[in-house]
Amino acid sequence: MNTQHYIDTKKWVEKVIDSCKTYPQTKTADKLIDNFYNLMKTQNIDVKVRCDIERDLKYKLLLIQKELTN
Repeated sequence: MNTQHYIDTKKWVEKVIDSCKTYPQTKTADKLIDNFYNLMKTQNIDVKVRCDIERDLKYKLLLIQKELTN
C-alpha cells in the first residue's frame, strides 16, 4: 500500500475521534487506533511512521477524553 492510503486513513480516524460525544465512544476510537497500528505493522510500515501516527491519534483522543470528563 502506498503512503497516501495511510494518510487518508489517519484523517478518517481523526474524524471518528472528533465525532466522539461520550466517553465510551472514545474507547471504541481507541480500539480503532490500535487496529490501524496493527494493520500498518502487518504491512511492514516503518516503525517510526507507525509510532508517529499512533502518537498523534492517541494524543488527539486524550484531549477529547479530557474534554468529556470535565
